[in-house]
Amino acid sequence: MVKSLKSYLDTIFLKRKFKKILIKDLDITVWKNNKNVVVALIDLSDSNIENIGEYAQQIKMDIGKEMGYKPLTNTLRMQIIFIGDNLNKSKDIKNYVDKINNQKVVLQSIHIVDKTNKLSKSVKTWGQFFTGKYQDMIEVVIDLYLENLKDKLI
Repeated sequence: MVKSLKSYLDTIFLKRKFKKILIKDLDITVWKNNKNVVVALIDLSDSNIENIGEYAQQIKMDIGKEMGYKPLTNTLRMQIIFIGDNLNKSKDIKNYVDKINNQKVVLQSIHIVDKTNKLSKSVKTWGQFFTGKYQDMIEVVIDLYLENLKDKLI
């Protein structure tokens, strides 16, 4: 049995604020640390979303509010991971990460994990000083998950 991507993420985000939320009929698992770094895992296996980047921009404020964002008081640094089947045909996502800090919910990285083709794609923007290590850990975890999925080791 293949270990879930969530269980890998639980390992690296241990001792963080964790929450399950429902937005637009999708179950979303979210972690948040004390530096306002938010990581959201969204399973698209049963959805028909075509433009993942556009969808990420549409839901980032909803996720932010669920995780404690309050206007004018704090900025959330959002990393979103989408997992599903046949996501390799998703449109170019580099245009959907935020290029400037809007002092609200800033979408700093999008990661796509295609379970069927066992591939991933990531895009990052500025702000690596605060979030670079989290983005790097996310990519390591995704690679480990896909490697084990290919080998069916766990």
